[in-house]
Amino acid sequence: MSSIDFNPTILQMAAAPALSSDGVSLLPLLKQTGDITRGALFWHYPHYSNQGGKPGAAIRQGDLKLIEFYEDNHFELYDLEKDIAEANNLAPTWPEKVAELLTC
Repeated sequence: MSSIDFNPTILQMAAAPALSSDGVSLLPLLKQTGDITRGALFWHYPHYSNQGGKPGAAIRQGDLKLIEFYEDNHFELYDLEKDIAEANNLAPTWPEKVAELLTC
């Protein structure tokens, strides 16, 4: 889930029409009546932060998360179902998956 899902969830709970196509309603998960379906999620973080964040971007599609670091242009790829701690970078061994996610 992402914060873009709050609006459609609250509007569906209020039986109000959706205001945009961004996000998906989480109501089926909250009511335990079903799952949600979504495409890829994208993050763009083009700056430094005082918490140690560095410029980069990420794509999450299904259980895979690809991170691009702008400082040195390297990629990290994680299978979050098997590696929630993001300890095993799969990018060196799955270059075809990195290329595929970059075309999302």
